[in-house]
Amino acid sequence: MWETYTAWGRKFDSDIIHLNLVGQSVVVLLSSTATDDLLEKRSAIYSDRPSLPMYVDIVGWDFNLVVMKYGNKWRAHRRLFSQAFNSVGSKRFRPKQLAATRRMLCRFLATPNEFNKHIRQMAGELIINVAYGIDVLPVDDPYVALAEEGIQAGTGAAIPGKFLVVSAVLEHVPRPILLQTRAIFARRKAESTRQRSTGYLWLWKKDLSGSIYRSFLRFHLSGIYPGFVRHHQGYRGRRSAD
Repeated sequence: MWETYTAWGRKFDSDIIHLNLVGQSVVVLLSSTATDDLLEKRSAIYSDRPSLPMYVDIVGWDFNLVVMKYGNKWRAHRRLFSQAFNSVGSKRFRPKQLAATRRMLCRFLATPNEFNKHIRQMAGELIINVAYGIDVLPVDDPYVALAEEGIQAGTGAAIPGKFLVVSAVLEHVPRPILLQTRAIFARRKAESTRQRSTGYLWLWKKDLSGSIYRSFLRFHLSGIYPGFVRHHQGYRGRRSAD
């Protein structure tokens, strides 16, 4: 592919070429000079995420920082992430990393033939514990399973051009196929929504103590909403009274 782009650049005597792929504009930068001028020196104008309507709008992964469009929302989320996972802030999660790693090594010794399963378990339990403070089960944990379901719901949807999302093309697709496809992705969006809300609801119903205090969500909820702990305790008190 890059050889074709280079040949086009030479043909048109330009280190910037534009392609129209079924209505999707693609700009190819063929030199370090063009890349530096546009994406570094003028990043506020030209740097952004690619348009992924299936992944972001239809499947519902608009909350993912990786694909979030540049702007105030992206800057706010990036600030929160940077505060927690910079070289200093990330040290608070080191005990969680060590514990998850040691558990994974024990599983390697017990069942070395399930290597991939152990890697997924370690990644899932560490991310969920760091994000929400949830201590997951060593096997068959519902939160890890839910996370994997959410990821699978978005698998493939981020590949540009894989799905028909251009209105001009959709006009020629039979309506039964459209309805069936819509139902499939409605289920996927429901799965991704359930994935991102479950951990928050779990935290809201728990005591704010122990490892929960060292979770990413707990840390930032207190920073964004200073009355979170007081409000949370009042909520728990009302629930207990009920």
